[in-house]
This record gives sequence, structure tokens and C-alpha cells, in this order.
Amino acid sequence: MTLAPYATLAATTRGRLYPEPESRRRSAFQRDRDRIIHSTAFRRLKHKTQVFIAPEGDHYRTRLTHSLEVAQIARSVSRSLGLNEDLAEALALAQKIDRAPNLRFGGLQSYHGRAQHIRDFDERRAAIESAVVMTRDTVGLLARKGLSCDIVGGAGTGTYQFEAASGVYNELQAGSYAFMDADYRLNLKQGGGFIDEFENALFVYATVMSKPGETHAVVDAGLKAYSVDSGLPVLRDFPELNVAGASDEHGKIMLTPAFNDSNKSLHVGDKVFLIPGHVDPTVNLYDWYVCYRGDRVEAVWPITARGALQ
Repeated sequence: MTLAPYATLAATTRGRLYPEPESRRRSAFQRDRDRIIHSTAFRRLKHKTQVFIAPEGDHYRTRLTHSLEVAQIARSVSRSLGLNEDLAEALALAQKIDRAPNLRFGGLQSYHGRAQHIRDFDERRAAIESAVVMTRDTVGLLARKGLSCDIVGGAGTGTYQFEAASGVYNELQAGSYAFMDADYRLNLKQGGGFIDEFENALFVYATVMSKPGETHAVVDAGLKAYSVDSGLPVLRDFPELNVAGASDEHGKIMLTPAFNDSNKSLHVGDKVFLIPGHVDPTVNLYDWYVCYRGDRVEAVWPITARGALQ
């Protein structure tokens, strides 16, 4: 579709600090629209009723459905006038939230999830710098329309230093750093080497149940004890060994000839500390944190959000 000469173009923003390949699926303004669509404030519209037309039936207009109608009208009008549809829809959604009773448009949630686990430091920084430019453009656009972004949130454990230095974000949502996991530790820092700003502080405490031979040992922690969406756990005290597989109740630790020939060993009854590949869904499997210092348990904390997804 050819836009009118006076239309705002996605390609004529303030530009990118670093060149990036254009998406074949979404323009910069489409990404802005998606940020609003997936924001918490927009999702809260789901239970806000705009108009009741009858006490029975399934044709109710709520604030959520009305917002979608407004957004679609904005796209249709923009298309007719040769304007940028994605930009018009983003503005319509933000203005709809701002004008809704008992709601206030508070800002943008601009979290670049895919960038968190880009291993190379320079590639990770470039991905965030691109997001920073788009976020800055969106904040400026909304300000010109009278919408103030009091909160510009985003960032994660893998990229928080870039968003913090940008001058655009005023709320960082990094969380995994408190525990760290095996997957985040694979990210590279500037100059090479794995990141080491934060130490691992969350472990699954497992017991060696059997050792059928010299090739492997079996522990009593499997798929019900840790998440494997980001890979199998690693052993804190034996980094040279690998957890090669897991069933519901058990994990398989592969033993190497070099390990068997060393002074180290694993015997039935030994305890091992497993570092989960992904801490978030692993925590969700438990009711309590057992907090220890040295060899002494100092506290037991409830996981209050456990089971709160229903």
C-alpha cells in the first residue's frame, strides 16, 4: 500500500543508533502497537464493562471489545486516508486506555525478551540499542499527543546495563539475577568470558540413589524437580560432569574416566547441588525456599505465588 505524502512513515523515525535488518513481518510502529496490546493496563480492560445491552445473551460490549473496535476503526480510517495504520492504531489504543474511567495510561512496557539470551555481548547490546531508539520515539510520539509515559519499563538480567545507561528507561524489571541459572551464565561479557556479575544462589538439593557402574550415577531429581525448557541442570561442585537426561523422578549424571580416576567420586547417598537451567519455572514447582548459610539452615521462606496461576 502506498501512503499519502503527508503520512508518518516508520522509516522516518529518529533513526537507529546501529543498523539492523528490517523485519519482514512488522514495522517499527507495529512493534509499538504490540507493546500496547500486551501491556498489563490493556489486559485489565477485559473485566471493565462499557455497555450492557441485555441481561442475557453473549453480545456484550466491554471496554476491551470496544477498545478493539476503536483500534480497528482507526486502522480503517488511516487506510482510507493513506496514513500509517500501525501508528494510528497504537495511538488509538493508548488514548482509549487513558480516557477509560478508573484507568490511567501510565507508560510503556518495553521488554526485549529475545535479547536477554543473545550470547555475544556486542550483538546483545546492538539489539537493545535498537529497542531503545524505538522506545524513545514512541515516548516522544505519545507526549505530542498529550500522553505522558510516567513509567518506561523493561530490561532483564541479560541486558539491564544497556537500558539503565540509555536515559530512556526509568524502571528495570530484571529478576533472575537474584538467583541466576545455568542458561544466563552462558551469556558472554564484554571482552569475552562468561558473565560473572551475579552468583548462582538457587539449587535443587538432590541425592545419589544408585550408581550402576562407572559410566553414570542416578539422582532423585528429574522433570518434577526442575524445568528443562532452557536445558538440563548443571552440577555446582562438579562442572566437568553433565546431567545427560531426566525422567519424571530421576536425573542421569554421566561420569567420565578422568573423573573416576581423580580423587573425586560420587557414591550412593551423596548429596549434589543442581543449578537449574531456568530458575523461574523451577521455583514454581516448590512451596518453600530452604535458606542456608554454610552448612546451617537459617530460614524457610514460603513461595507465596505458588499455585497462583489458576
